[in-house]
Amino acid sequence: MKLSLTVALCIIATYSIGQTPTKKGTSLYTEATYSVAGNEVHIQNSLPKGGGRYTDRTGRTFSYVIFWYRVVNKSNTPVEWKIQFPADSLAFFPSPDHYIKISMPLDTMKPEKESMFDYGITNLKYSLDKNFFQPTQLVKTIKPKEERLFYIAMLFYYATGSARTELVLKEQKLFYHIKVGAEQVQIPCGEIALVKE
Repeated sequence: MKLSLTVALCIIATYSIGQTPTKKGTSLYTEATYSVAGNEVHIQNSLPKGGGRYTDRTGRTFSYVIFWYRVVNKSNTPVEWKIQFPADSLAFFPSPDHYIKISMPLDTMKPEKESMFDYGITNLKYSLDKNFFQPTQLVKTIKPKEERLFYIAMLFYYATGSARTELVLKEQKLFYHIKVGAEQVQIPCGEIALVKE
């Protein structure tokens, strides 16, 4: 009885903050529906895949994981979403020598790639070589009842622990919530707005 009550309370707590727990048997981590000026936008966040290595042009070797994200415009109005990450590393670990970098690979995510290694990315090294020391940005207009899928690669320099991430919308501002092991941080990363016609 105690275990059932604990599980029920965990599920209630998860739903109360607007996120749905992982669906068993899929790579989905969380999903939530948000209101943008009275219009619904749905965001799905995946679990990580990968675990390979990448060496930058200075000789530093990183481990990496890949996430996919789906943004669905459930409204009758086009929405524009802009997501951007700085070129700088994120150091939120106890040791200043441990940090992560975030990059958006150039490949296009498709639902049929969900079961593939690295979620089907084929040009990851090329994307990282091209954009590693640059800020990355993606701006897209999503038509009514349509969706966009995209990737984010997270690279770890001496940082360890299982990684979980979420795109979270607060009003019209996007935030990227990152948890690696016991450490976590939330950074502003863009916005979603209605397209004025």
